[in-house]
Amino acid sequence: MVYLVGFELEPSSSPAAAHVEVHAALARLSRNRLLALFTAVLAELSLIRVPAEAEADTAAVHGKIADAVLAGDASLARHRMSRHLRALAP
Repeated sequence: MVYLVGFELEPSSSPAAAHVEVHAALARLSRNRLLALFTAVLAELSLIRVPAEAEADTAAVHGKIADAVLAGDASLARHRMSRHLRALAP
C-alpha cells in the first residue's frame, strides 16, 4: 500500500493504472474540484496512457513529484508536474 499525504493508493493491477491513480490523487490534493473532475474524466476515457517502454521512467517521475508534495515544496512540485505533463503531450 502506498500513501500520498493522507491518500491511500490501492495496489494497482498495472503501471498504467498506477499512473492514473497518482494523477487522480494529486488532483484531489490540489483541492481544485475542476482539476479533479477533469482528471477523473480523462481516466475514464483512458486518455492518460503510458507507453510500456516509459513505465519505469514514469514511476520515477511520479516519485519525484510525490517527494516534492510531501516536502511541502509547492513550487518544485508544480515544476515537476508541468514537465511531466508536457512530456505526455502527443
